[in-house]
Amino acid sequence: MKKAFLISVIAAAVLFLAGVLSEYTELFGKIAVGIGVFFFIIAGLTSGAFISGSQMQANFHSESKQSRAERRNMMFVSGVVMIPQFIAGYFLLTL
Repeated sequence: MKKAFLISVIAAAVLFLAGVLSEYTELFGKIAVGIGVFFFIIAGLTSGAFISGSQMQANFHSESKQSRAERRNMMFVSGVVMIPQFIAGYFLLTL
C-alpha cells in the first residue's frame, strides 16, 4: 500500500507541475480528477458501497476469507491512490 501511495503522489506531483508550468492548467486538473474518480469507483465497487445490504450479506457468505482479504486490499489501495489525485486536481482547478 505504501508503494501505491508513493506512485500516486509522484503521478499527482508530475500532473501538478505539468499544469503549473504549462498553459493547460485546467486540462491537467481534469486529468488528475478523472484519475481520482476512476479509483473512487474502483474502491466503491470493491467495498460493496453500491449494492444493497442483502446483496452484501450474500456476497459475504459466498466468498472465502482469502478473496475477501484481496477485495479489501484492493479497496484500500484504490482509496489511497485517489486521495493525492483529488488534491492535485483541486489545486490545479482552483489556480
